[in-house]
Amino acid sequence: MAQEKDSKNINEDKQEEKTEKKEETVEKESEKKEETSEEKPKKRKKFVFECTECGACCKRSFPIYYEDLKRWNLDQTFPRVFPHLQIELIPPAGFQISFKKVKNDAGEEVCPFYTPNSNNRCGLFFSKPISCIAFPLGYDKSTNRYYIIDKSCEGLGKGTMTREYLRQMRENSQLDYECRIRTSNTLPILQILFMQFFNQQSQEVMESLSPEDREQLEKILAKSKGGDKDVAQNETKEDK
Repeated sequence: MAQEKDSKNINEDKQEEKTEKKEETVEKESEKKEETSEEKPKKRKKFVFECTECGACCKRSFPIYYEDLKRWNLDQTFPRVFPHLQIELIPPAGFQISFKKVKNDAGEEVCPFYTPNSNNRCGLFFSKPISCIAFPLGYDKSTNRYYIIDKSCEGLGKGTMTREYLRQMRENSQLDYECRIRTSNTLPILQILFMQFFNQQSQEVMESLSPEDREQLEKILAKSKGGDKDVAQNETKEDK
């Protein structure tokens, strides 16, 4: 009887050892799986894009670069775009050149060159701003990474993306980054150029006027100046 008890105890001990070893191996395997899952980076979604010409991106505020102005001057587009240009304040302490928006039939503020028609084609289709060409792909040189500017863009995930098209879009986003940096550095000079251009245009308009029209314009300007003086005097009297 004693031998039978001993053999049973031995068998039970062996069984316990086996279960403990199995538990250890299971724990080790689970730990290895966790380690490998942590080591493996998450797969990023492939960038696929095809413009649907929905016009949503034409409602955003986007920068105009020095390279855009230079190109428009060469291809004689500048007289068309100049009336729509503005220097816009970007908080906290930045500026950018942009287009003054206009209201469409639905009362929405859009780019002045967006004309919804049969194909929703941009009015500057053959000389688009660099920011529009690069959209919706952005680039950050500090991290050497690309990112989506607007994830709500309808064209994301549409169409097919060839290597050539992807390479072109990456080059456009890099160009957009470089132009943004260069333009921010040269913006004070551009402000001076704008003022010179505006003064030149004003002078040409004045020279084209007849003597009678010029005299009438000078009277109107003199009256407006006199009105400003009267307003200033009234304000000073009220203050006293």
